[in-house]
Amino acid sequence: MSGDTVTVTAGTTSEVGGAPADTDWTTHNGDITDTNWQAPTDPTTPTRTTPCNTTDLATAPRIGLWTLCRPTTTDPEPATPDTPPEQAIPVNAIAASAAASLHVPPPTIHIGPNPANNQWNALAVGLPIWLWTTDPGEVNEQVSREGINITLSATLATMSFDMSDGTTITCQSMTPRPPRTDPMMKSPDCGYTYKRPGVYEIRATGTWHVTWQALGYSGQEQVAATSNHPLDIREFSTVVTA
Repeated sequence: MSGDTVTVTAGTTSEVGGAPADTDWTTHNGDITDTNWQAPTDPTTPTRTTPCNTTDLATAPRIGLWTLCRPTTTDPEPATPDTPPEQAIPVNAIAASAAASLHVPPPTIHIGPNPANNQWNALAVGLPIWLWTTDPGEVNEQVSREGINITLSATLATMSFDMSDGTTITCQSMTPRPPRTDPMMKSPDCGYTYKRPGVYEIRATGTWHVTWQALGYSGQEQVAATSNHPLDIREFSTVVTA
């Protein structure tokens, strides 16, 4: 049959052996030497040098001794899911968390004049009060979080005083009251005067700027520390005796 032109159409039985109704079988129109034709395995018949691959020769359409097989296809390699990119280490978040949890010293509150220097352990209504805290200096620390070495450096930025009478003052600087200062002299930068008597609880809050450095990155966070100091404010009367 070499050189003959034949036609086999899927779903028909018009040819010898018929064609399966499977729509995967398509019309084949060509010479029997086409690679879509499979030679019989009977050694008395011609053989193909490049037979096409098939697993269902028994049901494939045939023209005489020749069998039509499905066109040779190569199954695609199974898709390999994309490997998710290695998640970048969240350096900023880790370092910022370390900075936000840095322990800074609570403020040590000083009041001038010092009420402990009189027998009442109190200050008078209308007397200018000087407020300041001990200078804590710079706080430096090296920490390691999740395998990352982080350098932390903190400095005190501002100090606020809640005077517990509804007033809060914020001081960028604080001047300690010098000895033998005029009792009515006001603090140049951080002071207060109570207008009514009472026992007050002064609450000081220090705000710190914390700078962090890690793996070539840097940033800044804020942390705060607080402390309290009671203060008795009284009215004093002057009694003149002859």
